[in-house]
Amino acid sequence: FVNTVRGIVQEEAKQAVIKNNGGMIAMATGAGKSRVAVELAKYYYDKVDSKFGLLVPTEKLRDENWQEEFFKWNAHDMWCNTERLCYASASKVINQFFELAILDEGHNITELSSEFFSNNKVERTVLLTATPPSDPVKKEILKSLGINWVYEVTLDQAVRLGFVAPYKITVI
Repeated sequence: FVNTVRGIVQEEAKQAVIKNNGGMIAMATGAGKSRVAVELAKYYYDKVDSKFGLLVPTEKLRDENWQEEFFKWNAHDMWCNTERLCYASASKVINQFFELAILDEGHNITELSSEFFSNNKVERTVLLTATPPSDPVKKEILKSLGINWVYEVTLDQAVRLGFVAPYKITVI
């Protein structure tokens, strides 16, 4: 049952991105943001020319965690067509075409890393985060890139739906 509910939520998030031709998905940790991104890569995959961009904050995410996600969800071909970048070096990529850019932990975007979009042609973007940016500068960057909030599942909603464990906060 839990996996069925999580699957429904993930499909809703995927469809929201497709309907809006990109956008921000704000979902609690454990809700399946990575799977949504992999499923989007599968959706947009064309064996001839599809190329994806994956922007992440750390080398471990870039080199290990995301490869595991793509392989776990049977997206080996898409992984081979994915340019994997850390936010710190994203601005160095130029004159490329990307069917889909995946911004993992997208709240880490900076003015410098956002140059990736002016230096390249990106058809659509999905930004994944559990903590949507509240900083006015980051909000302005997302606005300038046309990345709008299209789907949200808060931590409390994920707990109520049963696919994230209940938590208790103790103030000391």
